[in-house]
Amino acid sequence: MASLVIHPDTLASFSLTAVSLTQYLQTLGLMSTEVARDGVAGFLIGEHFLQYLSFLGCAPSLRLYPDEKGGGGYCYLHVDGTANGPVQAQVGEWLKPVRCSSCRKPVTEPDGVLKAWQVSPADYLWNCAHCGKTMPPAEID
Repeated sequence: MASLVIHPDTLASFSLTAVSLTQYLQTLGLMSTEVARDGVAGFLIGEHFLQYLSFLGCAPSLRLYPDEKGGGGYCYLHVDGTANGPVQAQVGEWLKPVRCSSCRKPVTEPDGVLKAWQVSPADYLWNCAHCGKTMPPAEID
């Protein structure tokens, strides 16, 4: 399954919950009606879905909506997070390492930076252990 990764533009926007993010994406027209697929709640794509995404390479053949029988294999969106909790950051081997935007060295403990930022999203500044540059976490690459 492919993933769409969203990161905050500003520190103020980091306090999103799954519910508020879902409502915002519906307002943008990225997603629309709630559906259940394979036992997981999700949303059909919205009217502006294809205006927000770009596809490179060969022209993809996408099923944008379920067929009349409700079969799988169509595009849908799922917001990973609890209804009232913060939206979670996803990290893994498939992601490039988080790097300092000044010296380009990897951030040694990105989970720690995220947790500290969640405690004080408006005030927290991260300090690079390699070059000593201080910056808001939203400026880390």
